Amino acid sequence: MASNGERPVAPGIPDDFDLDAARRAPSSTPAEERERCPHCGSYNISVKTQVHGGPNKREYDGDYFCDCCKNHFDDPVSPEEVGHAR
Repeated sequence: MASNGERPVAPGIPDDFDLDAARRAPSSTPAEERERCPHCGSYNISVKTQVHGGPNKREYDGDYFCDCCKNHFDDPVSPEEVGHAR
């Protein structure tokens, strides 16, 4: 991967690509196909990943994290269960 002095340049990614804007953009996956937080119903959930060679989660926290209500959980609400989540 080459560098333009400011950020790495990958093949196929335009020089003017704005990653921050892409992160802020709404999801292109329809809401009815997205999993949700079982505590607050938010779509803003993340799968916990391994950090710095350590374990990917504390045993009691779960595999997912909600950025909205800050809860940790093992199973997001599937699109089929959305009507029963709250």
